[in-house]
Amino acid sequence: MNERLYESGRMERLARGKRSTLTCVLVAVLLWFAAHPAQAGRPGTGDDPTLLALVGASVSGSKNETARPVMSRVTFKSDGVDLVGSLYMPPGRNPDKKHPAIVVVGPWTQVKEQTATTYAKALASSGFVTLAFDFRFFGESGGEPREYESPPHKIKDIRAAVAYLRTVSSVDSNRIGALGVCFGAGYVVAAAGKEPGIRSIATVAAWLHDEASLKALFGTDEVNRRRTAGEAALKRYESTGEVEYVPAHSTSDKAAAMFNVSFYSDPKRGQIPQWKNRFAVLSWPGWLDFDGLALASKVKVPLMVMHSDGSALPGNVRRFFDAAAGPKELCWTRGDHTDFYDRDPYVANAVSALVNHFSATLVSAKSSQTSPSVENSGGPARRVRSSAPKGVDRTEGKAASESASKRANLSESSGEPKPARVTAVQVARKYLLALERKDLEAFMSLWADDGVQEMPYAPEGLLPKKWTGREEIRRQYSALPTNFTFMRFPITAIHETSNPEVAIVEFRGEIEIAATRKRYDNTYVGVFRIKEGKITHYTEYFDPIIYTKAFGNPPATTKEQGPAHD
Repeated sequence: MNERLYESGRMERLARGKRSTLTCVLVAVLLWFAAHPAQAGRPGTGDDPTLLALVGASVSGSKNETARPVMSRVTFKSDGVDLVGSLYMPPGRNPDKKHPAIVVVGPWTQVKEQTATTYAKALASSGFVTLAFDFRFFGESGGEPREYESPPHKIKDIRAAVAYLRTVSSVDSNRIGALGVCFGAGYVVAAAGKEPGIRSIATVAAWLHDEASLKALFGTDEVNRRRTAGEAALKRYESTGEVEYVPAHSTSDKAAAMFNVSFYSDPKRGQIPQWKNRFAVLSWPGWLDFDGLALASKVKVPLMVMHSDGSALPGNVRRFFDAAAGPKELCWTRGDHTDFYDRDPYVANAVSALVNHFSATLVSAKSSQTSPSVENSGGPARRVRSSAPKGVDRTEGKAASESASKRANLSESSGEPKPARVTAVQVARKYLLALERKDLEAFMSLWADDGVQEMPYAPEGLLPKKWTGREEIRRQYSALPTNFTFMRFPITAIHETSNPEVAIVEFRGEIEIAATRKRYDNTYVGVFRIKEGKITHYTEYFDPIIYTKAFGNPPATTKEQGPAHD
């Protein structure tokens, strides 16, 4: 695997086409005003409520100002083999309280000090007990042969890690989750299908392949070469005990397991002393045959998936998410694959989404059975089905997530993750989820009595540009359940601001009109402003030409059609 392969999603992105110029310009303008509040109100801004709403709300940068968690070196057994881990406790924890816990699993061939530790520390700083550990055959853990990438053994080791966490006095054994990054995602999903103690899972930059996608990436000849080499190496090991190795990563040796992936050649990133840069060739058959896509239907626990078009195999990840059987949340954000290993704002954004996901799904035993299904539509972060979880697309450095500590502040008295104040991002997710479900009551519960919805580009005569008051908004949306056979609103980007009650959300609308069975697909930029958890002002920008083509121009039916994205 090389960076070209890791970034193979770029081809899919190009194939789907670029975002409309209108959307890009709108976001740029909104973000500029958010970052330059002093400019609001100058000549040219007029009375645009969106811009005025952003006064004083600057786009937040990636922050890492949380207190440091406390780490202890721990050991536990898996099939009699000693495993070594780093157990992180939340700072300021109350020893008399029990905490939710998360097992953190990094990419293939890695040791605990690499990506797993990055996420374990960040999540512990937000109130979780976390465990990063070396799998057998790697790092400080035991087992032979060394540097042997074995999916069955790694899955067993994850289950052993969960069993260990149950013995930790500070851990609530009914609130244990697991996070998998890159190939670790498949291991976590497989373990969750076998281990009832895992109550919630999440993946970041998941590598999920099947035979067809491997051949498409590497070519059939290369896949066959690796398999043949691996089978020969395994036979040799079984007969002589000798292990054949190639580099785990190289910038010159194309026989290496990974080729020209900068993370592993940079001493400031992945090329650390604890990581032995070698790969047991006998690993290939098991690795090639590990079909992560086939695991989707077995996922029954709450799932959050964070991915991007620039990350590995984005098409596979969408297929996996669609096939997952349990409550789920999709965060479609931005970044290249290895950005999610150690770089901000990508890691900070991921942690923000993870904190929200695990805080919501690792509930107490009493409420776990009634945990809501989460689904929405794929972008950077939102709770629910095809949604973008809370992940976020604070893209190209224009916007970054708030620090994880702001999302789940640590209570010094209890050490538990405190329920964060309701934010505009959270409300936006619920808003789109309620529309997808055509749940009018849930949708209306999000609005303040004097809430206002504006659509500056609504076509004249087809759609009012402004609805004022909760009851008028209800009337406009009342035909929602019958006018559309289905609606899906994948979030493509969430731009958080320094004001948690203001958020800019980019999303797509994928809708079928009941009367004509025709599709109405559009792109949107929504600016949400809330107070005390209720929407006080929502401005929605969309392409009016697409809307007009879909709905025509009979004014008499305007109110029957519902809002622009519905």
